[in-house]
Amino acid sequence: MRNKIVVAEPMSTAFNFLEDIRQRGYEPVILESYIPEGYARRLMDEERKIKYARIDYPIMLIKENPDYAATLRDVQALDPLLVLVGGEEGVIIGTRLANDLGMTGNPVSNIPKMTRKSVMHRTLKEAGLRYIQGREVSSREDCLSFLEETGMVDVVLKHDHGVASVGVIVQWLIAQSGSTLQIVDIVTWALQVILLIVSFIFLGKKFTLHTLFASIVYPLFFTLLYRFHLCDFVSKQLVSVPGEPDALAKTLLAGIFAGAFVGGGVAVTYFGDGSTGGFDVISVIIARHSSIKEALSAFFIDGSLIVIGMFCMKDIPVGLIGILSALVCALMVQYCYVNANSYIIADIVSKNYEEIMDYVHKHMEHATTVIDATGGYTGSDRKILRVAFNKRELYDFRNFIGQADPEAFVTFTQASMINGEGFDPLVRKARVIESQKENNKGEDGK
Repeated sequence: MRNKIVVAEPMSTAFNFLEDIRQRGYEPVILESYIPEGYARRLMDEERKIKYARIDYPIMLIKENPDYAATLRDVQALDPLLVLVGGEEGVIIGTRLANDLGMTGNPVSNIPKMTRKSVMHRTLKEAGLRYIQGREVSSREDCLSFLEETGMVDVVLKHDHGVASVGVIVQWLIAQSGSTLQIVDIVTWALQVILLIVSFIFLGKKFTLHTLFASIVYPLFFTLLYRFHLCDFVSKQLVSVPGEPDALAKTLLAGIFAGAFVGGGVAVTYFGDGSTGGFDVISVIIARHSSIKEALSAFFIDGSLIVIGMFCMKDIPVGLIGILSALVCALMVQYCYVNANSYIIADIVSKNYEEIMDYVHKHMEHATTVIDATGGYTGSDRKILRVAFNKRELYDFRNFIGQADPEAFVTFTQASMINGEGFDPLVRKARVIESQKENNKGEDGK
């Protein structure tokens, strides 16, 4: 006997369906609608938690898969008698399932009339039924105009449709049109491709090849996590539900560690003369054409995007945690890459300065400067060997000096910037070309 009745998102008054189904001798099954990670998801999780706490009997629960075909197979396998629509979040999935399984229910064409309040009340009015007078508004001026025309004193302002499809800025904008299309990962792929082309144009073939692997692997893993929920066992531990005592702490913890891991990964790719793609390419371009380091520009770019999203989605606490996460990411890049990628100037006083100089030329591939000096205490003539090199080479170089001459006197001075042959050019190539053009013009005019 078919005795299962599936209720799609039994929230609000539809929660009473569950007990009513049991009293009639049938078995209720809860179908949770899919809502992407974000503020709307956390609110729904909190409401579900409160409702489920009132259920004092075993009940089957299934979750909507973002892949509708998979959800249809899961429900079909239960061989239900009916699929009922519960709360408004379950309208679309519940209606589609009932139609595709040949059950009693509203036709799919009625979904806009059930999900968009403006369409709903317009349909009721056309049918001669009781409806709520209203109008779609998009600004303060629209609201005031409506009040003046109707002569009303008090009105209720409500969303025309749900905001379950928020997550990132583009996804939020898509949701404003009423679409449930999920494109967060699609936008990520598109940006990676576009910025990879930008990398080839401004940073050259070598850097772009070093960036290519990360530009493919990052969006690939993001898609797998986003579409197939491969790490739900981790996210479930860190997803905060409003109302829980540790809700803010969980979100803060997730933001800090996410920023640290991302910053560390970005720094590793910088060491390999590449990047993780995306907006990191912009940070590298800025660093190569100005004195602004990668960490600072990355924080500015990430922080700006987070601020835009924060005001679009009106979720200031989560936005502030996002800014903190971007700051942690920038600090990791600064500590792991920028600081390690700074320069050292070494002044070496040694009787074996020629052996040390030979090591610098052949193994470190740097030039040296030999300075004649006189010892202030001994009055004897000395040679000072001056070498400029990357901080990453400090450990090996210092060890070699110790082996070549344990009695050598060495001072290491950190330099924020070194320009010239073997390091960053003193004048950018584009500027040299412009100068040459100006010189040529001057010569032509003589």
